[in-house]
Amino acid sequence: EGDAGSIATWDTLLDASLATNVWSAPEIIPFPFDFFGNPVTQYVVSGNGLLTFDVNGAQITPPANANTNLPNALLPDSTIAAMWDEFTVNPPIGTNDRVVAKTFGTAPDRQHWIKWFSYEKGSVGFCYFAIVLEEKSNRVYVVDMYHAGTPLLTSTVGVQLDATTAIQFANDSIPQTN
Repeated sequence: EGDAGSIATWDTLLDASLATNVWSAPEIIPFPFDFFGNPVTQYVVSGNGLLTFDVNGAQITPPANANTNLPNALLPDSTIAAMWDEFTVNPPIGTNDRVVAKTFGTAPDRQHWIKWFSYEKGSVGFCYFAIVLEEKSNRVYVVDMYHAGTPLLTSTVGVQLDATTAIQFANDSIPQTN
């Protein structure tokens, strides 16, 4: 499927026209998955590029809006930062903006994709990026698809186990490609 192709067959996690950055309802991972060696079964996502397996912790803490370097004590444990940046500065987000999920492949070689589709972040009108969870390898991929181009986002990409343990790509100023 293309980056901006139809999402009609995808499950919607966060719907269009959100006025504030929120966590989604919990979503079940369709296969066994380990994060930092710990089995996880569900996750929630936010509008600004965060996914956490700490579903209970996310329900009491709103998503951190301003991206920083990892580790970050304001993030729930077991979090993935995928092009994490500020939620839109001009709410609500667009009527096409959604966070969606879909699983590809057959057991034991499936990939579960979580995609920010046409998503408005900061003052950028649309962004496309994804997190991919891979069944057999327990790998996490962050896929930078493209965005409106101007201005450049300065985002954080990485995985965080807790407030003291994280792996981050470069720094908190990763530009998203266009």
